[in-house]
Amino acid sequence: MRTPTRLALAVTLAAGFALALAPSAALADTSDFTFDSFDADYTLSREADGTATLQVVETIVARFPDFDQNRGIIRAIPDDYDGVPLNTQVISVVDENGDPVPYESAYSDGFVELALGTDAFVRGVQTYVITYTQQNVVRSFDDTASDEFYWDVNGTAWQQPFGRVSATVTLAPDVAEALTGNAACYVGAFGENEQCTIQDAGGVFTASATDLAPRETVTVAIGFEPGTFLTPEPTPPPVPQEVPFWMHAVSGGAGLASLGALGAAIVSRVRAGTSAKSRGAIIAQYSEPEGIDIVQSAHLVGRPASGIPAAVVRLAVRKNLRILAIESRGP
Repeated sequence: MRTPTRLALAVTLAAGFALALAPSAALADTSDFTFDSFDADYTLSREADGTATLQVVETIVARFPDFDQNRGIIRAIPDDYDGVPLNTQVISVVDENGDPVPYESAYSDGFVELALGTDAFVRGVQTYVITYTQQNVVRSFDDTASDEFYWDVNGTAWQQPFGRVSATVTLAPDVAEALTGNAACYVGAFGENEQCTIQDAGGVFTASATDLAPRETVTVAIGFEPGTFLTPEPTPPPVPQEVPFWMHAVSGGAGLASLGALGAAIVSRVRAGTSAKSRGAIIAQYSEPEGIDIVQSAHLVGRPASGIPAAVVRLAVRKNLRILAIESRGP
């Protein structure tokens, strides 16, 4: 069974921070509260095509100070696991009595962020019950030769301590039949592998830990026979396309043409003198190909005679030299 030191835990599967301080309070004070508990109930099932589906109910109990400091919390739910989308769908947010809790959702850097609360300040104990679903939550690992549900419960991004973190994982009957018998629980910060107790009661796994420091999490790992789930491959990043050399030449030609037009306009304006009526300014913009100067570009497009005038005008545009019109006077 895989351990936290062997898994890339850069995929933080839970995160959160304080929401909205009073304007007069210091920014650092928003994190000055604690969590009594974080209890997660997971139901893991499998769709007809083998896709893993997870139903989640998180009960988060926060304890805020007895003065106006916080308006709620932001729960950042991951929507990506090693490049595979989790297709997170938020169903509801309620309090301990089942009454709706106002929230706003936004997507940011691979997370669905839920801002829980209103503009009103909250004090003391506040309970948030979040229900959502996800897919593609199981991975196939070559070094363990099995499919695994490997999940951080509360994650390593919280700046607050937790009195208790627990997880209950209920397996659908057909999923439970594919268990390998390997299951583990870990507790600690990123990369740590201190073990905690995990129990299996006929396809219902439970694990918990107490007195977690900030940025510590509980991690559960449950093994299944290989091929139990459809495990999509991560989407590779797009490969930059090389620009053909001939396109650089064409770009250089276009740049030269624009530059030539600019030079002609400057010469015409200088010859016309200050009394000429303005017909509006046309500013030509260009960019020469990287690694090729204007003179080289002129030869590439078969216009070597244009190279030197274009280079001179380019220097004038960049204010490296000035082009002056001097009136010719007789003796």
